[in-house]
Amino acid sequence: MGYDARLQDQVCAVNVEECYSEAHPMTRRECVEHRLQALEVPLIVGEMSATEHVAAWAVPFLCYAEAPTSFARFARPTQTIGKVLDAPIPIGEAFWDVALNEQLRVPLWQLAFNDAVVVTNRWNVPPNQYADRAAWEKENLFGILHNQMPTYTLDRAHWNEQRDMIVKSYRQVCEWTGQIAFDEMTSHRFLTEDKKAQRSDFSSGKSVIVNFGDAPYEAEDGRIVPARGFLAIQ
Repeated sequence: MGYDARLQDQVCAVNVEECYSEAHPMTRRECVEHRLQALEVPLIVGEMSATEHVAAWAVPFLCYAEAPTSFARFARPTQTIGKVLDAPIPIGEAFWDVALNEQLRVPLWQLAFNDAVVVTNRWNVPPNQYADRAAWEKENLFGILHNQMPTYTLDRAHWNEQRDMIVKSYRQVCEWTGQIAFDEMTSHRFLTEDKKAQRSDFSSGKSVIVNFGDAPYEAEDGRIVPARGFLAIQ
């Protein structure tokens, strides 16, 4: 049909179930097996396989997962694309303190599965719909540090309005993450006591330092990481 990827909704987002009906009994293990069979279908026909949220048992049959990097606390009710496009996401104090707090967000999934499954935001909580542009720019820094694929929800009008920022995000995030997407993340470290400067290392020998702070950060080798910027180490 011309697609190169297929996302099956909720396969990893809902609990593993069991059924006690005599007509169709099912254990939770069998439930997982059925879900894995569904996730394998795109791979069989040469497409990338994806689902909503993620689980360790699904890793062998996934290429990417939508929603793991979004905080349920700030999730919006299920909406149509049109309503999402017409309703910018408010960025209040709680959003900054939790969802965009570099002292809280750590790449636990990537430390285990970076080389296997790429994760991204939920479709109706995309950074390009953040009401505050600074929040979008900070989300880009998390993407660089954590190997997090950006997601955008847009139509032609939003593309025309946001094109420059989307291109900037692509060049900042995707050109870097494309280099380390198949690497293991071997370590993640806080470099300063306030956790504003952080570093991720990868099995290819590449590393990245991200500076969430408002002042430049001097790396161990003397190179300067700009405020609210990053330094890729090849």
